[in-house]
Amino acid sequence: MDYIYYLKTIHPSYYPTLFRSLTFFNEDKEKFLNLTYKLKDASGNWRLMVGITQTVTRSKTGKPLHAISIITPHENFSPETDAPILLLESLTKREMEVFMKLIEGLSANETAHALFISEETVKKHKKNIFKKLKCNKISELVAMAFELGVKY
Repeated sequence: MDYIYYLKTIHPSYYPTLFRSLTFFNEDKEKFLNLTYKLKDASGNWRLMVGITQTVTRSKTGKPLHAISIITPHENFSPETDAPILLLESLTKREMEVFMKLIEGLSANETAHALFISEETVKKHKKNIFKKLKCNKISELVAMAFELGVKY
């Protein structure tokens, strides 16, 4: 696998998605992998793509050997059902920082101290994060982060 190629063609904000793709084969638990990510096209422009991957050949020991991926430009997709990463991209930089602290398990008070903001500001960001990501509790945020391969 040419990792340099992937690092050059996938948008840096989608590196967690690339990591998820790589772990898909190591874990070998799922039949298909569905991902949404930005790729650089031949003219150097970033395009949002949707892809599905499946292992097609295996080694003698049963480990994944080769896979096939089909990707298509993102069109007429609903972020709520088809592309959770798009919901994550709706967060502001500060909301993303608060999101990362929350999924690490920090309380609002601990997050406030870590980010040098007030606890009330953290609570306001938390409310906005829940609304934007269509979640109701921290466990849902953690599950979404895990599904998207967010490293924390």
